[in-house]
Amino acid sequence: MNTSDTIRKFILEELLSDKTKLDLTNSDSLIESNIIDSLGIQNLILFLEKEFNIKVLDEDVLPENFENVEAICTFVNTKRN
Repeated sequence: MNTSDTIRKFILEELLSDKTKLDLTNSDSLIESNIIDSLGIQNLILFLEKEFNIKVLDEDVLPENFENVEAICTFVNTKRN
């Protein structure tokens, strides 16, 4: 499973309160669509740190890093390199 699939799976299974939106694409806005909120972002950060062995700093917690699955993948790949 690649990075985007892993992240999307976590969001769908652990963060998505409306289980009818199972067609989440990599470009769907997670924040504007109310798919994740501030608590969801914290849970996502904990998942990313554990799953991808990265450290998310306070200054990394910006809307543009968590806007959608694509942005999260880019952020994770940047942190891993």
